Amino acid sequence: MIIYGLRPVLYYLTNFPADVDEVYLSRRDRLGEIRNLASKNIRITVADEPYFQRQFAAVNHQGIAARVKDFRYHNLDELDFGANSLALILDGIQDPSNLGAIMRTAEAFSVDAVIIPKDRAASVTSAVIRASSGAARGVRVCMSVNIARAIKNLKDKGFWVAALDIQDDAIPFYKYDMTGSVAFILGAEEKGIRRLPLEQADVVLTIPMTGKVKSLNVSATTAAILSEAARQRSMKRFGEK
Repeated sequence: MIIYGLRPVLYYLTNFPADVDEVYLSRRDRLGEIRNLASKNIRITVADEPYFQRQFAAVNHQGIAARVKDFRYHNLDELDFGANSLALILDGIQDPSNLGAIMRTAEAFSVDAVIIPKDRAASVTSAVIRASSGAARGVRVCMSVNIARAIKNLKDKGFWVAALDIQDDAIPFYKYDMTGSVAFILGAEEKGIRRLPLEQADVVLTIPMTGKVKSLNVSATTAAILSEAARQRSMKRFGEK
């Protein structure tokens, strides 16, 4: 797999150097910085600008790319979770930019697993890694052929499942206790959460809107819900109310 962009490449070199086989640069002024991060086993190639235009003409490569090991998905059945784990269940997110932004947020808030469908949804590609600033590599991503089965699996592992949806009777997200093991279901950009996963949820949450806009982009929703979970857990950890 080829990844591109400064932040994704630096993320890999800093956190997962064993995944990096070769780094391509079009600017020599970055050579020292990359050499300081790269191990001796990583080849560094300074390529001319025409090479980057041929290889990455349609993307914002920033004059840097890397050849890395293919992205590895995890098996949900084999994952271990602690007593207060967080998971995301993404029901049909198709936009790579949204998926990448969600992955970046998930890594920032130490989400323990992200479950995505095998079909009719974006997978983790170079574009997703670019949109996540490389952080997708730091997330345990599980690809499921059956989201309903994955939800049952998480419940069997001790998770409460909360769906984010716009419903009149949905609970404002800040009123829900997120200090235990919780898995949040987030739906596709246009269609939302499908009927069966929505019916499997233990609770339906909503983010109240006070402006004229009635909903948030799914990546913004993810950031809001994980930020609230972090806030609640921090307050519980330090005995605040």
